[in-house]
Amino acid sequence: MDIRSKKTRESIENCFLELLRKNHVSKITVSEICGMADINRATFYKHFYDLKELQNTMEDKVLSDLKSFLESRAFSSNGTYLSMLIELLNHMKEYGGKYYVLCSENAASDLPSRTFQLLYSLSFPILQQKFYPSDDHKAEMLYNFISHGSGIILSTWLRSNCKESVEEVAAFIMDSSCAVVEASLNREKKAK
Repeated sequence: MDIRSKKTRESIENCFLELLRKNHVSKITVSEICGMADINRATFYKHFYDLKELQNTMEDKVLSDLKSFLESRAFSSNGTYLSMLIELLNHMKEYGGKYYVLCSENAASDLPSRTFQLLYSLSFPILQQKFYPSDDHKAEMLYNFISHGSGIILSTWLRSNCKESVEEVAAFIMDSSCAVVEASLNREKKAK
């Protein structure tokens, strides 16, 4: 893709995000985007079939970037889980505005669900190792509890323009997650 086409795509995406901040996706039109981006409709359709393809393309890119980021750190022997979580939060803070808008109610999207599926596929095997093989169902319930709770914390943090520091939020998520896992493991030990 040449530089001009790339800039046009970026302009279309930025205009879509700006409109999505204020309006439900069903209220956004190609004409509005074209007007904001100062392009004609043919130019829009040269890049995207319709608004749904535009949104899906943007969501796929966010997930692809997040997956690459997580995979590059998930198998690293450097650092701790806390340091990896701090890196993840810094990454989300950098791209948080775009991610948050695409996950908002206005977007009417399944991006939050797709994000949890991605996180699940990368992190569930690690959590599963902490439990006995026969307790896969309990490990999955625990993972869902931790990941959805962490997701709400992250959404709230992004919505507040990252009021707390990355380190504060990472420590809170880590401490809370560890406490939940420890309590669950202690309960399992007492039950046996």
